[in-house]
Amino acid sequence: MSNPWDPQPFPGRGDESEDETFLGVGRVMTEWESIEFSLARLYSTFVGALDDNVALREYGEGRIFRDRMDATKRAAERYFIQSPAQGVEGTFLDIEAHTRGFSERRNEVAHGMVFKISQITAFTNRMGLAGKGDQYALIPPYHTLRNHDDNGFPKYAYTSVELRRLRDLLVVGGGYVSDFRLLLIG
Repeated sequence: MSNPWDPQPFPGRGDESEDETFLGVGRVMTEWESIEFSLARLYSTFVGALDDNVALREYGEGRIFRDRMDATKRAAERYFIQSPAQGVEGTFLDIEAHTRGFSERRNEVAHGMVFKISQITAFTNRMGLAGKGDQYALIPPYHTLRNHDDNGFPKYAYTSVELRRLRDLLVVGGGYVSDFRLLLIG
């Protein structure tokens, strides 16, 4: 992994309980929403309306994350024209790269499904699950072809282990956004 948001290695086994997987999904999604809230607050700072309801809602007008991040970047560009600070602007560009990178992992989690992988022959063969009881993972639904290889096997799967790792990375990223905002407001 050269970037923290790069796809994680495929798990070697599933979770023994689907509840473990669902819990991990919830934690990842909640942490992502915390990052989005921190980005909304950062946006409000860039537009000079610190934590103003109108500015926070304006951030949320973007239909998808890419739209919201694009709006934040435009606001940041205006902010740094008025208050030049190359090092600080560089930090924002790092935040932008990280959040855009992690948004794909977020999409995998948000649009995946918790599934009993031990009932799919391709999983039992690839992961050696035969005879090891029920096992679960979050996988992409089959109709999302871009998330499957040419043989139809999912390009990713998340168990509670991978989801915990992703959540922990998001916690660090969220702190990075919050700390940056505090730097801006002094």
